[in-house]
Amino acid sequence: MPFSWGRGGGDGRAETARSVALFTVACVEYAIDAARVRHLVPAGREPGRSIVFEGATYPLIALRAVFRLPAGPRTGRVLLMDDGAGRTAALMVDGVGTMARLEQRALTALPPVFRGHERVRFEALALLEDRIVIVIAPRGLLADAWPKQVAV
Repeated sequence: MPFSWGRGGGDGRAETARSVALFTVACVEYAIDAARVRHLVPAGREPGRSIVFEGATYPLIALRAVFRLPAGPRTGRVLLMDDGAGRTAALMVDGVGTMARLEQRALTALPPVFRGHERVRFEALALLEDRIVIVIAPRGLLADAWPKQVAV
């Protein structure tokens, strides 16, 4: 099975769509499973190298640094997330879009240009309306980036 869709509402049927939260980093649009998002906060309000929210600690991860991009403005957002395997993170992103629904048939495997760490961090490419978004693999992203890419 190429994509980790999980199972439907407990009735044994595989899901054919899932809700995702959209965000941008350096004008590229990404999608992350909405079930992994805990909260959004404005950038600049984080007190140090982590954010504590509802008793959980979220280490800051600057996605521009993880993706080897130039530093961006600190006017973006911080997306608090977990990976479903016990790790949490506060992802520093440039902007947060709306929620969307991705159909399984809209996904395609990563092309060969995505190699190395990209194969761990990203799950697939998706066609959403008239644009392509990169689907984040939460477990892979945090296993690869946490905590070595914590923002300073």
